[in-house]
Amino acid sequence: MKSAQPVRSAAKRDYWQHMMKECEDSECKTQAAFCRQAGISIKSFRRWRSVFAREALQSPSKVGFAKVEVQSPRSVESGIRIALSPQAHIDISADFDEVTLRRVLSVCI
Repeated sequence: MKSAQPVRSAAKRDYWQHMMKECEDSECKTQAAFCRQAGISIKSFRRWRSVFAREALQSPSKVGFAKVEVQSPRSVESGIRIALSPQAHIDISADFDEVTLRRVLSVCI
């Protein structure tokens, strides 16, 4: 699955967006495993992932709404809470879906 990395800037963006999608769709359990399989640098992969996530947060055209359902608190909290701000957080139960959590965090981070 090795491929030559493009030289031009616009082509690089397209290449790395494609690689992010490929990683998301792959059966690899980790980004590092995907990068090894694809023959790409994990450091570059993570840098571009960070670039795209930061741009998504800064771009008003990509901001949307999500349906939020309020549930009564559980009597026993066995998960974790990720604080995004004083008013926003993500609660994760002990039996969370790892793939879904990765997708949520890739947008938030």
